[in-house]
Amino acid sequence: MKVSVKSKEDFSNYLKSAGRKLVIVDFYANWCGPCKKIEGIVEELANAHSDDVIVLKVNVDECEELTDYNVSSMPQFFF
Repeated sequence: MKVSVKSKEDFSNYLKSAGRKLVIVDFYANWCGPCKKIEGIVEELANAHSDDVIVLKVNVDECEELTDYNVSSMPQFFF
């Protein structure tokens, strides 16, 4: 399953509801070339393992309140 995170509250709620699923957080930006290149692979992963994996997509330009994670380059993935 792939989900777009819109706020810190969304992010927290998705983490709490994940249960035993693996959560992959994908920090990206629309203008980021490498982010665009890997997007298809992330999409395939999310679809192929939708029962076991949740991919949280965080647009760093739209969700600046998640700066606690000190994202310094993109794409950046946290597990």
